[in-house]
Amino acid sequence: MGRTLFYELSGISLLLLLVGWWQGYLQYDKRIWLWLAPLLAYLAILQLWLWRFPSPILDDLNPVHFRYGYQLKLWLCSLPILLLPMLWPAPTGWQWPRRWLLAGLWCASVVLAIALLWVRIRTDGGVPRVTLNGIVETLMAFLLVPLHLLPLLLTLRGRLRSWQWGMLLLVVLLQFGSVVVTGTRAAMIGYSIAVAAIAVWRYGWRGLLGMGVALLLGLTLAWGGVAQRMADVKTDLHQYEQGQMMTSLGIRFSLWDFGWQALQERPGGQSLQARDDLMKRLVAEKRVDHAALGMSTIHLHNDTLELGSTLGWAGVMGWLAVLLGFSLYTWQRGGALVPLMALSLGEVFYFGLADSILCNWQAHAQALLLIAISFYLAPLLDNDGWGRGVR
Repeated sequence: MGRTLFYELSGISLLLLLVGWWQGYLQYDKRIWLWLAPLLAYLAILQLWLWRFPSPILDDLNPVHFRYGYQLKLWLCSLPILLLPMLWPAPTGWQWPRRWLLAGLWCASVVLAIALLWVRIRTDGGVPRVTLNGIVETLMAFLLVPLHLLPLLLTLRGRLRSWQWGMLLLVVLLQFGSVVVTGTRAAMIGYSIAVAAIAVWRYGWRGLLGMGVALLLGLTLAWGGVAQRMADVKTDLHQYEQGQMMTSLGIRFSLWDFGWQALQERPGGQSLQARDDLMKRLVAEKRVDHAALGMSTIHLHNDTLELGSTLGWAGVMGWLAVLLGFSLYTWQRGGALVPLMALSLGEVFYFGLADSILCNWQAHAQALLLIAISFYLAPLLDNDGWGRGVR
């Protein structure tokens, strides 16, 4: 259903672009090439790699090859969704129900948080990491964090009454608790940092004090889950120091080590079959720990190193250029797009450091839709007086 909706949105956006072009409603802005040109260059690199290296010999590697092709498909289908709000901007002065949208976002965030916490209560702590509808716990956290942060970002824009601050702190508690029960350490840290950054950006250090109280209270209430994951990190590091790599952190370290060595060994790129052979050779030569072998048919838990191990330096530079292009466009435009894209690109970059956004179609599609939502909301928020200094 999620994929179908994504493709339907792409088709509708393309149709609206054609109608807007036919009716003369589109407004060309040359600044879009700041992100569009790097993105097209990156997609060209990805397509050339797919042409150069067809499906691998081993069937176990075919799903990895499929994810590379699906990444290209998602980016191409997202182009109409991303271009529509730029070429056909919202009318100036148009009144839109911002309160209703904000209320809907808050309801979705709170309902999802309560649902996860209710699952934890019903299992009586018997399930170490809680999820919903069969979604992998890490992916569940990837979905939760931006859904929680977006309404928070849109709310902290002006004076709040005392009861509103109370409700806000209560919701932050629920949000933080729902992230904790997924057991995803990167999400716990990322959510806390983002909440603190939003509070400081909007209200200075006084805002950080209020959010700090909420987070500390949430940490106290959810200390059991946080302490367990902290203990897991301590155990993993202790085993790593003893040379035992078959842990969550140890496997990641070995994968990152291999990714960097693969980029040095094959800077021009290589097929998935060649990468698999290289991993086995480096493990045999004891240059990479054998723990990496268990993840050879998934990904390297780092988007940049994953691309570097297959597409070579061209893929690495292309991907970094895409992130830089979106950032430059955001800075050039200014206004409400700056905080919105900070949230969108921050999610892609942050979670791409310790896991992967690009190799998981659900996480990838969600990230693309979050970027598109930023493009759609920015002019509406600017018209509403939320953003200043649009250039």
